[in-house]
Amino acid sequence: MLQLSYLLPLGVAIVVLRIVFYTITEKRKNASAKRLGCQPAPHINPEEIFGFGLLRSMINAFAERKVPDLYVQRLDMAGKNVHTVQAKLVASQPLITRDEKNIKAVLSAQIGDWQLGALRKNVFQKFTGDNVFTLEGQRWKQSRSIIHSAFSRASVSNLGIYEQHTQDFFLNLPMESNGWTKVLDLQANIFNLTIDIITELIYGYSVHTQNSQKRSQLAAKLGTTDLPDAQGFLNTRKRIAEYVGFTAIFGKWHNFVPSLEYYRIRGYIRKYPDWYVRRRLDQMSSSKAALEPASDERFILLHELSRLTQDPIQLRNETMGLLAAGQNPTAALISWVVYHLARNPRVFNKLRDTILSDFGNDMDLNRTGFAELRSCKYLRFCVNEALRVGSPSPSTTREALNDTTLPTGGGPDGKSPVFVPKGTTIVLNFFAMHHRSDLWGEDVQEYKPERWEDRKINWGFTPFGGGPRICAGGKPSPFVYSRGFQLNAIAYSPPFHRTIGSHRDLLHHHSAGSAL
Repeated sequence: MLQLSYLLPLGVAIVVLRIVFYTITEKRKNASAKRLGCQPAPHINPEEIFGFGLLRSMINAFAERKVPDLYVQRLDMAGKNVHTVQAKLVASQPLITRDEKNIKAVLSAQIGDWQLGALRKNVFQKFTGDNVFTLEGQRWKQSRSIIHSAFSRASVSNLGIYEQHTQDFFLNLPMESNGWTKVLDLQANIFNLTIDIITELIYGYSVHTQNSQKRSQLAAKLGTTDLPDAQGFLNTRKRIAEYVGFTAIFGKWHNFVPSLEYYRIRGYIRKYPDWYVRRRLDQMSSSKAALEPASDERFILLHELSRLTQDPIQLRNETMGLLAAGQNPTAALISWVVYHLARNPRVFNKLRDTILSDFGNDMDLNRTGFAELRSCKYLRFCVNEALRVGSPSPSTTREALNDTTLPTGGGPDGKSPVFVPKGTTIVLNFFAMHHRSDLWGEDVQEYKPERWEDRKINWGFTPFGGGPRICAGGKPSPFVYSRGFQLNAIAYSPPFHRTIGSHRDLLHHHSAGSAL
């Protein structure tokens, strides 16, 4: 009883102190906002006390793969001309913006006022460790320098490496007795195609999800039966991607999402890159020739990185981060292109005629480079339009490093600056910005490559983010420009043309990856 008599006053004192602290903090914020000429952004759920209603909506949208659509819906409910709002979400008040001026400010003009934040670092860092996607400050600059140096040789590489995996892709399309392909959902095939390519680019050896014979021959090729479990690695990656996407919904309360199982499988997923890193470092210790690339050596990211650092943990972390960032968005982008070309025969035929005119029907990838493919304007327009409509990396987040402002979005007309207190999370929603009718026209929902004629790319189009932390793969993968589009644009054979014209909806979701 005596203990309770002490606890009750203590509890009351804590509550009173919290109220006093909150009151003082709010007064300080209001005074700073007034001094800077700021006005608040409108709330999208002011009727909610803790924001559990919005959280429930986001969980449901995640289950249906429609989180980006939910953001657009909520922003439009606030007003067609409202592009920056404040929300209540699990007792926090994040900002959400689809305004190109605010996105530019956060990612570039006022980048010193923002950091990745605990959500971004903790959720991703659990599984990929310290790498270019999770580090900040000087350590990030060092990591970025290594990645750029490693990629410098890739920029002049030809595209021949993609051919064998594309042929496996075609061979895996189910054929009927009459020679036509069956009606099918290509999304799983495209996922396998991209993971086969990117594992070979990163580690030098593909997981060969599309070809079981090549997969079984890998042991003989490497001279060992002690190979890492590739299929287990892929299955674990998918589970982790789901967990990361779900956890991010909870914002600053992400630590309350149960994660015991994922700490367990984190160790499992690391065994795959660790095996190849260890093999590469053993090669370097036994052969001086491995320290310098041969003139005819094909690009392998791990080899390039290992010439810059021999830290096995850093090599594992950097390659795991690039694997996640490169594969998911690429697979999503190709899927969206197939989806839209299948439903737009006019665009399909125009792109096909353009490709055949520019490259012929026997395009040699061993002699064709990225620059030649980029020079094909209509091909580039189709890529840009797929990136706009589908936005494979639909959003990213930042956290205010100190009290700062957004240049616009406050007040009744949305033109006043917005005061942002230290610690505030902001969601930069690229998908919602790419679906603004005032930026893209009343036909914004339509897949229309022609809208890119004479259009300059600016901050209204940020599929890979922007500023110093723009994605290292900021230009679409060379694969997307090569065989990824040949399977659409040069699909002159009846079997595949039938597939493109009649398969069911490929996907109604977005990649779990996000821009930097």
